[in-house]
Amino acid sequence: MLFIFNKILPYLSGVLVGITFEIWSIRPELTYYIGPVLALIIISSIWMLTGRRIFRKTFWNFLSTPLLHIVSSFVFFLLIDNLVIRQLFIIGTAILVALTLYNIFSFLHQTERYQPYALENIYSYVNLISLYLFYVSFYGITILLGWPFWFFLPLIFFLTSFLFMRTLWSFKIPWQKSKLFIAIIGLVLVEASYIIYSLPTSYVFNALLLIVIYYVMMNIIKDHLKGIISTANVKKYILISLVVVTTAVATTKWT
Repeated sequence: MLFIFNKILPYLSGVLVGITFEIWSIRPELTYYIGPVLALIIISSIWMLTGRRIFRKTFWNFLSTPLLHIVSSFVFFLLIDNLVIRQLFIIGTAILVALTLYNIFSFLHQTERYQPYALENIYSYVNLISLYLFYVSFYGITILLGWPFWFFLPLIFFLTSFLFMRTLWSFKIPWQKSKLFIAIIGLVLVEASYIIYSLPTSYVFNALLLIVIYYVMMNIIKDHLKGIISTANVKKYILISLVVVTTAVATTKWT
């Protein structure tokens, strides 16, 4: 019975996340309640999937990525004023929550059917999306509220380094081997974010440039630490980044 409940839990949690965002969209005065509710959905889901023991290392290892994803989604949602984009974002967030939790369930409870590297890949992409949402939010808040951008630099360093660390953890790369690279990528992204801030482009485009830099560095460092780095892979990462940036430059509005 418990196995069946855990199996449907990812889908149930995704639906609850979607419903919560929909309620928020209709009742914006509930903002201060929505954040804790979303966090509670994720925390309770991870708690149930990892054996219902909050002091177990497994619980904390699996919690950070989905929790920071829902936090970044919450902050980003504050900046969306288009109804269609809001609905698409709600659907996408709900699906991503369900996929993440299902991969955790499969990894822990369905090992015979678990697809190799499924959890590693989903964590990598969810961390990438979370960072992009955080970057967009930081640039957006700076412009819309007039806050100084330097205020967000420590957050950019911490979130970039921490989520990169969680990505490397999912690929079973030990801390002692990766700690220097974690610090380096955090510092590089802080420097890059401040330089990009001065560009005469939208905050969405600025965040895209920043996440492209992270994407290239993340994959090159990951491959290096796993001992599988190759010229072909590096070219692939750079080519994907160039295509994304070129497309964005062609479609963005310069001010």
